[in-house]
Amino acid sequence: VLFLSGSGPQDRDEALYGHRPFLVLADALTKAGFATLRLDDRGMGGSTGDFAAADFAAFAADATAALEYLQERPEIDPARAGFLGHSEGGYVAPLAMAQGADAAFLVDIAGPSVPGIDVLKLQNLMIYRNAGAPEEAIAGQLEYLDALQRAIAENRLDDARQLTREQIAVQFSQLPEAERPNEEQAAAITQAQLANLDAGWFRDFMTFDPQPYLRQITVPVLAIYGKMDLQVPAVQSAGVMEGVLRRAGNPDVTVVSFDDMNHLMQPSIAGAFPEYGQIETTVMPEVLGLIVTWLSERFL
Repeated sequence: VLFLSGSGPQDRDEALYGHRPFLVLADALTKAGFATLRLDDRGMGGSTGDFAAADFAAFAADATAALEYLQERPEIDPARAGFLGHSEGGYVAPLAMAQGADAAFLVDIAGPSVPGIDVLKLQNLMIYRNAGAPEEAIAGQLEYLDALQRAIAENRLDDARQLTREQIAVQFSQLPEAERPNEEQAAAITQAQLANLDAGWFRDFMTFDPQPYLRQITVPVLAIYGKMDLQVPAVQSAGVMEGVLRRAGNPDVTVVSFDDMNHLMQPSIAGAFPEYGQIETTVMPEVLGLIVTWLSERFL
């Protein structure tokens, strides 16, 4: 089982908020009799390269190279090697498979099945509402995302940068005066946001549609979602994932949505980011059990 991480530079454990979900998943799979391979993303841990300079095509090429490495090892059955992708890894895996990666299966955890801009808009809507933001602020943020996506799609990066500067200024102005960042802090926040626009992976995310690649998958697929996920909302992606794969003729599709679980498959109350580090559980046992059982029934 080859692990593909979510968005942003990640180490091999996908360590975040004090948790190491890929380590927990790999441990469960290893104990069940599966070989696992986890990778540091470009520029992370033991890997060289520049993550910000890479795009989805580069990530898919990395995934294909890693899968081929596994398949060439004498202790691995090349016909039983596949992908486990989390979040954006659920975009990269179908792209790699469509471009020739000979994966025997796909386990897709919180993987989007709709275009990136649609994910980002619903994500922002849910996060803003969860935080109690006024509807006017929400509408402004969604309008900004639409305009940003158009500018990126048309390669008008200067316009995209200007839109971003203006939207950040609006966001700062909406904060209570005591919560507004000082000049130095505001400059750092703005620069961090602008840096995303120079990253190929971010621009690809804003314009990526996974469905043409999902339609080409004929191997078994297990897709898992948490109904409390604010980053990749299950209400948006779970049904579409199943529909796209089944309409394309895939004979082995399993889509499961867990109540009260967030983007990391933790038990959740509100799905909000601050909860991630406050929750003791890294990955719910029900999720680990589902993945192990599903793979064992097909490949052990």
